[in-house]
Amino acid sequence: MPPEATDVLAAEGIAPGEFGPYRFVTVYMNNEMYGRGPSNGFDQLGNPLEKNKIAGWFQGERFSVKVINLDNHTHYFRNVDFGPKLHDDIDAGNFSSGSHSFEIMNFKGTYGIPKVAESQWRAGWGFRPHFDLIQQPDTFSRQSDRDLLKPFFDGEGNQLTGFITPPDLRGGDFRFNPPNFVIGTQSSPSSFRLKESDGSDGIIIGQTTEGYGTAKMCDPADYPLGGFCMNDLSAFNPNGAKNVDTDGDGINDVLWFPPFLRNPNPNAGGDIIPPTPAWKPFLFINPNNGTLFNDPADPSQGYWVDQTYAHGRPLVAGEAITANINPPRASGQVFYQFDDLFHDNAIFSPHPTFSPSAPLCPADVNHNGMLDPADFTAWIAAFNAGEPVADQNGDGQITPSDFNAWIANFNAGCP
Repeated sequence: MPPEATDVLAAEGIAPGEFGPYRFVTVYMNNEMYGRGPSNGFDQLGNPLEKNKIAGWFQGERFSVKVINLDNHTHYFRNVDFGPKLHDDIDAGNFSSGSHSFEIMNFKGTYGIPKVAESQWRAGWGFRPHFDLIQQPDTFSRQSDRDLLKPFFDGEGNQLTGFITPPDLRGGDFRFNPPNFVIGTQSSPSSFRLKESDGSDGIIIGQTTEGYGTAKMCDPADYPLGGFCMNDLSAFNPNGAKNVDTDGDGINDVLWFPPFLRNPNPNAGGDIIPPTPAWKPFLFINPNNGTLFNDPADPSQGYWVDQTYAHGRPLVAGEAITANINPPRASGQVFYQFDDLFHDNAIFSPHPTFSPSAPLCPADVNHNGMLDPADFTAWIAAFNAGEPVADQNGDGQITPSDFNAWIANFNAGCP
């Protein structure tokens, strides 16, 4: 790690050779990436820490990474979860395809990624307009990736599960609630709206969840929330896409950004910009001026991608940030971090010290790090809600036999 990075840590009162609250320190310098983690002590499972590795983590475990830009220009930080190591659970479940398959490598962004990625984690893989929710079994292939999943219902009332950002990290609720004709089609709309487990409309992501894009497709002061952004963007779309018929002749004549993709927070947090032909260009093209710049008259104000996170979370020259990670999956192959613009050189992806295949302590249902009577109450609530954590015997079903399994797990204690 460059010695200049030690000076940045020293400014926070962290002594040389120490890492304070950080699980890893990542540095941009000379258009390359460097980094290391603590090499003294042990991880949660008792494995010795190594400087070129990062301590493993469990699903939903929170940790921080210090990211430092020592170059004299902007870099972009992105963290991508590649999922479990190849062949983990490859023969398990209902999607077995032999012992040598790359299908299990399902990578998804967790930090420095457009806002749509948060909705994809919640959906369990993603939402496809006119095809409802689409899920892949490899997204949460291990039991250790299913422990914290929460149920929801698709457009036909089927119960599915996905990862939801905890309430204290969301900064308010953003309900992704597309209309029935978007879930289905104009001629065959869905039977229901997407619903959370309590029956309320829309699946929940955060308004201001850290690490996800902050771009707004229009100013709520110009076009109030709850309605379209009524500035026609078709001239800025390379495909000339149009989605609204304003004159009633049956032909779409404008491209307006729809209300269900707009963040309900008027002051902060990004809109969902889907990777579809109509909207994907606007991950790069500023809808306010049709250029790549925030202000074409003053390029020093940066690029539109600095807000969408289409390349990652920007760090201007000399900037250092604390990236607070809330991983939707347990540690797997690598902690993959890179700069999308300098991808050939700017990659530093340490291997985790462990890759769990099962929860650390399944009886700790409320995940407070201890076993106590509150876990029984939490198990009953999870059982009644059909949440995966209630499956204590790991058979993929939630049945009364899981109660006996929970008692056995409780009596066995935590490692």
